Amino acid sequence: MPRTVLLADDEDGIRRMLGLILSDLGHEVIEARDGREALSLFEARRPDIVVTDVRMPGVDGLDLLRRIKAERPGTEVIIITGHADLDLAIEGLRLDAGDFIAKPVRAEVLEIAIRRAEAKIGLREQLARQSEELQRRLHDELAASQLRFQLLFDEAPCFIAVLDRNLVITAANRRLKEEIGGHVGELCHKALKRSASRCPECPVQATFRDGQSHRAEAVIVSREGKPLHVLIRTAPILGPDGEVEQVMELAADITEVRQLENHLTQLGMLMASLSHGIKGLLTALDGAVYKVDSGIKRDDRERLVDGWAEVRTLLGRVKGMVLDILYCAKKREPNLARVDVAEFAARVADVIESKAETHGVGFVRDFGPSLGTFMLDEGALSAALVNLLENAVEACLADASRREHEVTFAVRRNSGALALSIADNGVGMPAETKNKLFTVFFSTKGSRGTGLGLFIARQTVQAHGGTIGVESTPGEGSVFTITLPGAARDSCEAEMKEPAAKPPA
Repeated sequence: MPRTVLLADDEDGIRRMLGLILSDLGHEVIEARDGREALSLFEARRPDIVVTDVRMPGVDGLDLLRRIKAERPGTEVIIITGHADLDLAIEGLRLDAGDFIAKPVRAEVLEIAIRRAEAKIGLREQLARQSEELQRRLHDELAASQLRFQLLFDEAPCFIAVLDRNLVITAANRRLKEEIGGHVGELCHKALKRSASRCPECPVQATFRDGQSHRAEAVIVSREGKPLHVLIRTAPILGPDGEVEQVMELAADITEVRQLENHLTQLGMLMASLSHGIKGLLTALDGAVYKVDSGIKRDDRERLVDGWAEVRTLLGRVKGMVLDILYCAKKREPNLARVDVAEFAARVADVIESKAETHGVGFVRDFGPSLGTFMLDEGALSAALVNLLENAVEACLADASRREHEVTFAVRRNSGALALSIADNGVGMPAETKNKLFTVFFSTKGSRGTGLGLFIARQTVQAHGGTIGVESTPGEGSVFTITLPGAARDSCEAEMKEPAAKPPA
């Protein structure tokens, strides 16, 4: 293919002759009368090939060669020398000249030298194209590999973070960012646990120390503040020198596994606890039945009535115990229905008011105005409230420090939410008891309680999306507060608007 050739010679005749030969070969020829002009034209035109006489005034051929190679090493330079300048020609080859031609220059010799230069240029261009293509392919493959890695990193069914020696997150997968809120630049313990201090037995630090993989179980906090049980495994990331530069931390969510284990443990404890309780109830029931039988045989009506009252009381306790067992054994969704709040609260109050008055405990209904309707599971929530109200009455009966006791059942609507509170001025409870109050099998009633009532009450409230809390002072009384959010009601209202399914024909 035609090339641009810079021809530098201080002899006009030789320059014109060589120019004609090069033009006949199909090349564009740029002529320079000396080395300085050649340098100027080289910078301006960037020729592919330079043909220069070795001896020229000012900047000679070797100086020109040095400067050209320093600026554009890929330029082919052909040196023209006399027979007496063989040493200069050898020096030119050492300086990376492509070829040299002895004077007088013959056309066929110049053509051969030019062809060699063209071949070298063509080979370099081919190598450059192949190198560029290879780089492009490598770039594409690297980009594809990075994409596959990122997809694998992001779609992994666990939380993944890469940490430096300061426990700063340098990379995090999508699940960690979305569900936990951990981002690059945050400290691990702040992002995952919302804690200002490092974990006492950090598996990441252990991996930095010994370069080995470590495992641990921990509780982290979701973006919504929900605790998550995770199983953590670490892996070292080595640098070029073989030292641990970073550590990858993988955390698998085992919350459901732990919840199932806890549920099974609770059921086992429940069976062990209730087997003893039921045995005692059956023994007491045998005694009550004996009293009924003896009352019939003796025609002793008073003994018969007392015995039958004991039977009914014991059967009620057995029934309540069995219902508690069923509630704990099987998790169920609340059976929501739209309920008039004022009527619902009145029905709950009716259940407990007579018992309170029978024992001399005052009962106050404090129902706010415009309670409206609410989506709730009336049966489950009613049972939970009755349990709390009964506990309030019993707390008053257990208090001998004052003569007058009172239980207040208050219901309010607050910005769409439903707030219910049960207050008493009974014995109250210390902080230690209050902290264990909603724990399964914990009871303040001794052998008279199963330790399930408040545990089930909390489950019922949480199933409605609500919260339950207690404030208590020994000797002054307790206040239980239940809040059911309006958001849960709104979602249920939307469901209620859907047309009911037609019964099968």
